[in-house]
Amino acid sequence: MELRYIETPQVRLYKKEYQLIKRAFDLAICMIALPPLLLLMGVIALLIYMDDPGPVLFKQQRTG
Repeated sequence: MELRYIETPQVRLYKKEYQLIKRAFDLAICMIALPPLLLLMGVIALLIYMDDPGPVLFKQQRTG
């Protein structure tokens, strides 16, 4: 069986304008999604605390 050389694929770098637009879009989505998600996390933490008066975040001592 003969060996054949496979060329490495050419990697094209994105244009600077595309990178800036993508970064702005990512930040905008995060700024829109973060407040409702933080509120939801707070409600879930409150429900956990009301169900079990222990700590909301579980921690344990590990050996090793």
